[in-house]
Amino acid sequence: MNKQTIITILLALVAMVGQAKTFKTIKTPVAMACVNVANGELKAREVIMRDTATTMHFTMEYQKEQYFRFAKESYLMDEDGNRYPLRSAEGIALDAWVQSPESGVTDFTMHFEPLPKKVQVFDFIEGDGNRAFKLLGIHDKKTKLKVPTMEELSAANPKRPHRGLRRRAVRFHVVGMLFPECF
Repeated sequence: MNKQTIITILLALVAMVGQAKTFKTIKTPVAMACVNVANGELKAREVIMRDTATTMHFTMEYQKEQYFRFAKESYLMDEDGNRYPLRSAEGIALDAWVQSPESGVTDFTMHFEPLPKKVQVFDFIEGDGNRAFKLLGIHDKKTKLKVPTMEELSAANPKRPHRGLRRRAVRFHVVGMLFPECF
């Protein structure tokens, strides 16, 4: 082998090792609730978890010619309350009003700080405002979720009276419980 061949092989190996490692891809993830999307629905189409970033492909189904926006302060939140901020977005302008097209469907992608490998369920939260879009309980449909019983909820919050649901636009995708403290 000549010197040039060896260098080419070494460069190819370095390039392969230097690429981001995808450790989990969730095709058609399930979300427990879509919150504050009064004129439509926000859906996660795919989640790609890499050691360098978490990428989410979304579809916003919104009434045609109506306006919506996504804040650059959007983030993902894991089960422990840790936040993974938005790095960038493709197919949508951040902090700008976007008009829904004639079809009512807008596809876009967002890149976040990487979620840890152990994360099974997480939320997408579009900033900390009262009317922020939220996609809660995002998970792989194969993931078995433990839904607490009413007795477990009462034991965890013995002094907190039931306040009922606040007036929010909420769409459920799976049978589950809605916790008012999440909103």
